[in-house]
Amino acid sequence: MGEILATLNLKVYSFSDLKNATKSFKKDTVLGVGGFGTVYKGWVDENTLEPCKAGSGIMVAVKKLNHESVQGFQEWQYLNHLLFHKRCRTKS
Repeated sequence: MGEILATLNLKVYSFSDLKNATKSFKKDTVLGVGGFGTVYKGWVDENTLEPCKAGSGIMVAVKKLNHESVQGFQEWQYLNHLLFHKRCRTKS
């Protein structure tokens, strides 16, 4: 069974950061496509978690929402709802 984390330690990235991490969402970084949108391969620095040059640092997956996908938008809203409530509970 997976471990349930007591707190979420998440880093928030700007769209510009994600563009830098994925080489501007170029086709050669595509890992897959689904109902939610396209998944890209990106890279972040191992220590700072800031976007870094392709092929260096830690490889990460970046999902880019397909704005025409109702399924993807609903999943995104649900995930944000869960994360918001989790953050509220851990702060109190």
